Amino acid sequence: PVIINDVQASASWNPATDKQTGFITKTILAVPMEVKDRVIGVIEIVNKKDGVPFTDDDQNLLTAFSGQAAVAIENARLYTLTDQELSARVEELSVMQRIDRDLNASLEVNRTMRITLEWALRQSQAEAGAIGFVEEKGIRLVADQGYGNLLEKYQQEYLPLDHPALSEALAGGQPQRVVFDMFAPERAFLNDTHSQLVIPIRREAFVIGLFLLESTKADNFQQDALNFLSRLSDHAAIAISNAQLYEAKGKSE
Repeated sequence: PVIINDVQASASWNPATDKQTGFITKTILAVPMEVKDRVIGVIEIVNKKDGVPFTDDDQNLLTAFSGQAAVAIENARLYTLTDQELSARVEELSVMQRIDRDLNASLEVNRTMRITLEWALRQSQAEAGAIGFVEEKGIRLVADQGYGNLLEKYQQEYLPLDHPALSEALAGGQPQRVVFDMFAPERAFLNDTHSQLVIPIRREAFVIGLFLLESTKADNFQQDALNFLSRLSDHAAIAISNAQLYEAKGKSE
């Protein structure tokens, strides 16, 4: 808390009268609003009505009030945050239901992969992405968007399993997010890439595929996007497996 009972004598104060209101500040009492040792605001009162200086009793009264105000403000903030998180979760569940309908409506494996990539690009707002199956010889690309002819060579040959962008996700089976200070052509495929995300598609203990997303924005793939895309890969894995079983059944018949 701060008490200044002769503001006009303070070297840090502008002594000029407010031109719009003519108001003259003479005394100030300012008290911080704190929550868990963190200042979230300040309450300031100016010029007592009776013209007398602010006292320690005034400071103690305002400090007690500021404590109650800080708790009320923090509770309101947490309530709003919780409400926003709940709304975001409900929206995500709604989107995931639509994705499941799209995925399960197709019993053709490659189309299921393309649908997965389309939703991944839509939800992450990445400029480019690709998706493919993990095979013994490498990654067999099924679909890509936003790359133009940059991935043209991989339409006829496999993407190598030891490619710097893919090897860690393949080895660990976990999503890999990388942010570049500058374009790294040995790792990125899209020109001027500044953030890259690789999500493996797992069925039980095996990585059966993966999708790659790239953006020219360094902050494009935040934790919320990563969480959603990880759940998307789980749903895609089930749909892909179902489509493979259906195709295998059709061939046997």
